[in-house]
Amino acid sequence: DIAYEQLNNRAPNNQSANENGLTLLSNEGGLYGLLISYLWEKININNEVHFYSEHPQYGEIMPLGGPFLTNGELDFIEDWIWEGAPEIGIVADPLILNDNSTHEPPEFGPLDPPLLGVQYHIGPFDVYPNTERELLYYVPPISSEYYIKRIEIAMAPGSHHFIAYQFSDNWIGSEPEEYAYRDIHAPYATQFETFLNITALSEHIFVVGTQWPTWSTSFPEGVALRVASEYGLDLNPHFFNYTDETIQGEVYFNIHTELPQNIEHVAGILQLGSNDIYLPPNQETTLEEIFSTNSIINGMNIDAPAGATSLNIFQLFSHAHQLMTRFDILILHSTGEEELIYTALDYLHPPILQLDPPLEIQLGQSLIARATYNNTTDEVVTFGLFSTSEMMLIFGLGYFE
Repeated sequence: DIAYEQLNNRAPNNQSANENGLTLLSNEGGLYGLLISYLWEKININNEVHFYSEHPQYGEIMPLGGPFLTNGELDFIEDWIWEGAPEIGIVADPLILNDNSTHEPPEFGPLDPPLLGVQYHIGPFDVYPNTERELLYYVPPISSEYYIKRIEIAMAPGSHHFIAYQFSDNWIGSEPEEYAYRDIHAPYATQFETFLNITALSEHIFVVGTQWPTWSTSFPEGVALRVASEYGLDLNPHFFNYTDETIQGEVYFNIHTELPQNIEHVAGILQLGSNDIYLPPNQETTLEEIFSTNSIINGMNIDAPAGATSLNIFQLFSHAHQLMTRFDILILHSTGEEELIYTALDYLHPPILQLDPPLEIQLGQSLIARATYNNTTDEVVTFGLFSTSEMMLIFGLGYFE
């Protein structure tokens, strides 16, 4: 009779979780409610790689030593927290509990190549003791134009993330060397090489990526992402090694393509941002930018077809730099009502929100980017490409209806 009160919006005893602003159980709802609920961090065995690599001070995943919760039980609790964790009522379908499957740590190994598409293999490469290795690896284009319908990624133990980037239209550099490691951290690169490679990174557009050791995602039925560029993809693996032995970094990356005649909707990459950033020293500042329907349409890298009535967004995430403490994305309805749909609390690892069904943006609706920064330096910080400057960007994938 007191369990709910003992959990709801109470500070955890764990000092690290407390300092990170978590509560035992949040009633905020949505993605933000999940992110700040210590209960969810502690039971989500499917996220064990992130849990132990990013939050080693949080203790152990519960129940201690297992058996851990089934996937059905986790989905049920996730739905409950997403809906604001009410004390009474029905907000999750009990049929979810019929899923008795449990998490099994993935074993790294080669992926089967796609029947239609291409497989990229990076490595193995050395990651020295007590270092991080992050690099860029350029691959030439499959063709001048192709369509992606599914992605598969498998990474060796020690992985932190893998991202596939396109070069933006603003890229003025030369084509990078194909199939070569371009490191962006010491001791693997000189200071000058690091500068050049980070500069290239600043002119990238996110295509797909994950922090999961194995990951597969398919686009909605009849939808495929159009890739058309004179440049290929810049692949970005990142590995941690805080042991006393050298480990091997390795990645398999499958792109499954689709024939144009089978595509009903061509997907594109959404990019919205503001360069109007001014952060006074030693001060917390919240900035807001409203993107109208026209701004959102213009923010796609594909043109809206004649007669298009809405944009369906099926993937969404934010991008900022090291001073960002919270990044919200909201829908501004024509009535003036705001609806929170996305929150990031970590600039290094913003959540990538998969939306099924897609988020439908109609005429008269807008998107709001609302970001809070804590400038702890003695200098004014403005917009810029390096981590010591700041950004406020929304990225996503979507298609016109």
